[in-house]
Amino acid sequence: MIKNNLNNMNNNKNQNPFFNEPSGDIPLDPEHGGPILCMDARNDIIVTGSTDHGLRVYSISTGKQIKELYNKNFGHQEWVTTCAILSDNRVISGGMDSNLCIWDSKGVRCKYLKEHTGSISKVNNNIKYNRFKSMIMIYV
Repeated sequence: MIKNNLNNMNNNKNQNPFFNEPSGDIPLDPEHGGPILCMDARNDIIVTGSTDHGLRVYSISTGKQIKELYNKNFGHQEWVTTCAILSDNRVISGGMDSNLCIWDSKGVRCKYLKEHTGSISKVNNNIKYNRFKSMIMIYV
């Protein structure tokens, strides 16, 4: 039985993504001003958060920046430690400044959730295991 399964896996290497190697590195352009601390991906979009207090949204296929989620009116005042792309393509981020930001999907503005008193280490929006579509788990 095990031998048959291994033979089937070897015969189907092209169909099994486990056996496919990355086609090559795609550099993110432009880069953050500091190390990336968090990221999330959905479809062709990747969002990254950094020690430069900002988030950037990139196209996975091109590596080009779609938008930067930070400006003088909106954003984190400390390192961005966690981020997630929500099902409607909004981004939620948390940071060492104790703020949760829910970013507008079209512009560069966010709604702050300022109920926390400590840094936020993780947000989780795993719809696959989440029976409540609006539930977001927050770890402090």
